[in-house]
Amino acid sequence: MYKIQKPYILANWQPKSVDEFIEEEYGFNESNIVIKENDKKQLKAIYEEWVKLEKSGDEDRANKKYEEFDKILAPYLDELYPPQTFEETLDGLESVIPAETLSKLKTIFEDARKADKDENEELSEKLWNEFYEILGQFYNPPTFEEYMADFEFEVSEADSKQLKQLYEEILTLDKKEEQKNAKKWEWFFNILDPYFKANEEILISASKLTINGQDYFPQH
Repeated sequence: MYKIQKPYILANWQPKSVDEFIEEEYGFNESNIVIKENDKKQLKAIYEEWVKLEKSGDEDRANKKYEEFDKILAPYLDELYPPQTFEETLDGLESVIPAETLSKLKTIFEDARKADKDENEELSEKLWNEFYEILGQFYNPPTFEEYMADFEFEVSEADSKQLKQLYEEILTLDKKEEQKNAKKWEWFFNILDPYFKANEEILISASKLTINGQDYFPQH
């Protein structure tokens, strides 16, 4: 459907100026980031080429052009939103990590950051997976009651019983059992779905749940 609609969307598309685009998409403005003049010129030229490619429907070349744009702005993003330090990544961790494991984690963390900087995606993914797999062993997920307390509605006693059973089963599943895990989360939120619909006018928020280093969010 989108492929059918896209030519009409593009025909009516009124691109913003490069400065407006950068402020809206990246949160940059003169008060928080000063972009070098040379970078500004490059960004403007790349942006204009990207707009032309988008309008022409050449998605592959447009995507590559946008990657060039994004690459120039990456250091400014790091300046405005500094990546978490190793210590900050461990904030909120209640378990005590043995010194040997902590040292191993720090080495993996630093190697993963270097792989990110070198744009070595395969190595980066491998190292981050290893990092969060080890770290996940030390996370204490919230209890069912703590997790449900973040929803601004109450469920029936019968539904609560089913939800609690599913939640506790999810916590016991190994990370390798992703398919089973995903299926149980689907059942979990299928039970909650009528409550979300009934309370759609209410601002609903729930904390993320981290299990074995993987983050899960309510799918509403």
